Amino acid sequence: MALTSIHITHLDASPDALTYFYSPAAALTATLEHIARHHAHDAAFIIHTGDMPRNSTVVQGYDCGKTIYGFADRPEAPGPLTLTAAGLNLPFYYVPGNTDDRAQCLARLFKSKFDPPLFNFTWQQNGLRLLTLDWGAWKTDRYTLTRQTFDWLAEKLKDDQPTIRPCPSAVDFSIKCCPMICPVFTTCLPGHP
Repeated sequence: MALTSIHITHLDASPDALTYFYSPAAALTATLEHIARHHAHDAAFIIHTGDMPRNSTVVQGYDCGKTIYGFADRPEAPGPLTLTAAGLNLPFYYVPGNTDDRAQCLARLFKSKFDPPLFNFTWQQNGLRLLTLDWGAWKTDRYTLTRQTFDWLAEKLKDDQPTIRPCPSAVDFSIKCCPMICPVFTTCLPGHP
């Protein structure tokens, strides 16, 4: 199964806005047109891994994103939304980053009636389970995995369902740079190579 990942679009309130003489909206539009020209690179879905708005005070960046991506619906979180830009018709998942206001993300992209403390979600795509973890950061560059996130992950991984796992380099990075999460991380992941 192929997927396409988009990260850090940093959109402003309008597609015409410039950030330091650069147009994030134009760059994203060109990226989507490239993906469409290449038959979505055979991707089954697209996942946007955070930072759709320029920063946490420009919540209109979500509205700008809705326009550029051409979202055809407003499902419950985590979606999928349906991306229709550039003639595409792909499931689209959004996982917030450190510039994302969680409440505004839910209100502007989804029709969710709840406000989760963290965006820890799981979903099925073509028989494979995907998990997303919210690092708990907002309005900061500091990332924090909470005990609540590890407990949620451990609960979700109790069965033997096929799951996309972290790549070894991410685990190596965690062990070298964040040794405090290593024992919990390896406890959550046994049996899920």
